[in-house]
Parts: sequence; structure tokens; C-alpha cells
Amino acid sequence: MDGLPIAVVSVCESECKTRTRVWGAGTCKKRTSVGDMGLLSSLTGGSHKRVEPYGLLKGDAAHLARLQDRGVDITAPRDSEFAVCFIAQQHADAAVASLRADRVRHEVVEPSHDVPEWTIMLRGRDQPLVPDFLRVSVDVCIALADAHKGEYEGWVALLTDDEKSAE
Repeated sequence: MDGLPIAVVSVCESECKTRTRVWGAGTCKKRTSVGDMGLLSSLTGGSHKRVEPYGLLKGDAAHLARLQDRGVDITAPRDSEFAVCFIAQQHADAAVASLRADRVRHEVVEPSHDVPEWTIMLRGRDQPLVPDFLRVSVDVCIALADAHKGEYEGWVALLTDDEKSAE
């Protein structure tokens, strides 16, 4: 894990309003608001099937294809964010301890407003999504969620300035 290029997320309302985010597919079985998540997917195994050319989960590969269809260069270095949520604080704390032991940088967003969950954010800085970064990062998040009774929520790829201006 030491070599995994994940850096800390800085959460800032003004930054969130000015940066374009494109949500990716997750593997959550309870939520239906992001990507290829939901009951049908969990019953059919859709999100858990690996597909080529990068060995991504089916939902991630589909989202990557949608990004490419929009003209996004998936091989260009970019920032990305990955989220894992926990309903119970003790599970979030155990996940944080695990990340610290593996020296993976992260940020914990505590419950606030109408969101009753602890969210652990992992962030990639200046890393191309493929060939390996997206697959490895998603696998880390899924393993973290599975080990500590959390839910992997999905990922977001931040667009480059050129990609934003092309919209």
C-alpha cells in the first residue's frame, strides 16, 4: 500500500462549487443515486463482474466509456476521489486505523446536516485513471468497506481545464 498514489482530500465549499465533478459507478447495494448501483445490479452481479481491457468492474468500465464519449482523455493525469461510507462510528474508526496502518492518506467527513454517515475520502492526485490507478483504488475502497462494514459509494474524476472549457 505504501506505493499507492492516493493523497488527502481537501473539502472546501468554494472549491466544490467551482470544480466540475463526474461521478463514477460504485458497488453499493443499498443506494441508487450514483452510477451503476442498486438492487438490480446487486442481484445480477453487474457491478462485480470484471471486464477488459483494464480489468475494471463492469459499472466502472461503463462510466469510463461515457467519459470517453464526452471527449475525456482517460489516460491524462487528473485528480480523482473515492468515497466509502459507514453508518457506525466504530466501523469508521476501525477503517481509519487500517488506512493509517497501511500509510494510506485519507480524510474523514463526519456526519452533518441530513447525512448520518461517516465518509472516508481517498483522493488520487495527477494520476491517469487507466491502466491501473482506477482499478487499484476501487479495489482498496471495496476491501476497506467489506472489512469494516461500510459501503463503497463510488468515484469521481475531476475534469482538466481543457475538458471543462470544451463543454
